[in-house]
Amino acid sequence: MADKFDFLEKKRIPEEFAIKLADDINAGFKNIFKTPAEVKSDGILLEFKDGSQLELRYPSKREYSFNFLKEEKLFIIDTAPIHNELETYPNHIHDFEGKLLKDEITNTNNEPVKNIENFLRFFGYLEKK
Repeated sequence: MADKFDFLEKKRIPEEFAIKLADDINAGFKNIFKTPAEVKSDGILLEFKDGSQLELRYPSKREYSFNFLKEEKLFIIDTAPIHNELETYPNHIHDFEGKLLKDEITNTNNEPVKNIENFLRFFGYLEKK
């Protein structure tokens, strides 16, 4: 599912970190997903009950990408060091139509599970605070 321009393509998620993050996701958000978080060599794959998929790549707390596939459309949040014109640089979004936007969902200063929680709230999988 990864975007062909994924800047993290050659980076691997550290196994211990991935297992802990998957455990945190499974413990905190298990009712949202069809199956438990699946740890892969380069990320974590999540399948929602509605059939949507989220591929998380998190080689470090400050480098990540969220590739969200919903109804055959892709929404990407990443920290590729491009688009320095955006006030949330390096964070940015490629929305379902491919439009470039500032990222007001995630933050490189957040713990990964907090960014995932924010993502789930943004897309309505969790109630808004």
